[in-house]
Amino acid sequence: MMLETAQQHYDTQRRFGVIAAQRVGKLWAQVGSDFDVWGGLVARAAAITAVSQAAAAITSAAYVPASLAETGTDAAPVGAIDTTGFAGLNMYGVPLSSALGGASTYAKSMVGGGMTVTQALQSTNLWLKSQVMTAVSDTGRSVVGADIAQRPAISGYIRMLNPPSCARCAILAGKFYRWNSGFQRHRNCDCVNVPVRNQAHAEAEGFLSDPYAHFNSLSKAEQDSIYGAVQAQAIRDGADIYRVVNVAGVPGSVGRGLSSGTSWQARRYGTPAKMTIQDIYAAAGDDRVKAVELMARNGYITGPQTPGGNILGRTGSAFGDFAAGAMGRGGTRVGATMSYREAIQSGTRDRLNPSTQTVAERRLHRAYLNRRAVAEGRNPFSTSGRPITAAEKQLVADDYRNEVADLPNQPLEVREVAALLGIR
Repeated sequence: MMLETAQQHYDTQRRFGVIAAQRVGKLWAQVGSDFDVWGGLVARAAAITAVSQAAAAITSAAYVPASLAETGTDAAPVGAIDTTGFAGLNMYGVPLSSALGGASTYAKSMVGGGMTVTQALQSTNLWLKSQVMTAVSDTGRSVVGADIAQRPAISGYIRMLNPPSCARCAILAGKFYRWNSGFQRHRNCDCVNVPVRNQAHAEAEGFLSDPYAHFNSLSKAEQDSIYGAVQAQAIRDGADIYRVVNVAGVPGSVGRGLSSGTSWQARRYGTPAKMTIQDIYAAAGDDRVKAVELMARNGYITGPQTPGGNILGRTGSAFGDFAAGAMGRGGTRVGATMSYREAIQSGTRDRLNPSTQTVAERRLHRAYLNRRAVAEGRNPFSTSGRPITAAEKQLVADDYRNEVADLPNQPLEVREVAALLGIR
């Protein structure tokens, strides 16, 4: 089910982002081979983005009461949202002039990685537009989150897709989040948050969705394009969609999945698979029965394909509202789960332990580990000794370069992890 107000809100927010991105792109077009020229243009780029952010904030303040009215939900606010405080910064509180100013550094890193000046300009143009559109979208989501928080009758929100959606978002479709849960998004994510009284309310309204139903609604070509041909085949063969997406990542993405680091990391921190889906199909050949058996043995097939998945983590008073369902083989690996629990209880954590890292920290860490594995002649995507392909090497290099280039936009905690890893 898609609320009309949610669809209108998405369309409006996207329009603001696209307009700002196009205007900033025209500014970047004035930069030639001297990337430092951008330093004299970035203030205008930041101002353009801030104007769209302000517009996104104003319309987002009207979205929550409109969506509640559409579902007949009575949830009075305790105050009024001041939209003037939401523009001028990105999601991490970094001033837009600093965040967008990284374009010149990004372009130089592209040239340093082997691109021509023309290619670097084109690549940076895409990066810059992505930064702008994400900043505008994040502004809208922040306003919505603040409005939800100030309505005591609303306990949270659900995530609504705007198809076509990527694999990472598809498995989160309709998931309920508490009011104080930050909105999980990747760059250029177009999902929206819809306020609901509670999870029962979301179910009654028909918001909670079945990612398998979404998967099966796609053509085979669409499934292969969104999930990757091998991963999509695994899901069609009965593999758990959550496990496949979380372990393998998504097409064109490196270091996003649970076991996309080194095999050492997979063993130490209990990531669920010993073999990747690619390894399994390569080993099974044309033997479908063997492929399914290997997927079951390696934790990809865990039971019937059901919404929410079959793997539940341990919960208890020590965790409060936290659950380690995705850590340590679904909470059954004591080492990883205990690391998570101890970090919550003590308030301290091992910054290089993936079990206690934030998503952004883990993403950078995996990119670093993948790069180190390639430098040492190992394939970070296989524990069976399969040689790494040229395409995989390029993906690793691109992912690491992108993560490093994005560091100025990241929270202090992520930059501290970078320092611990020796990344400058």
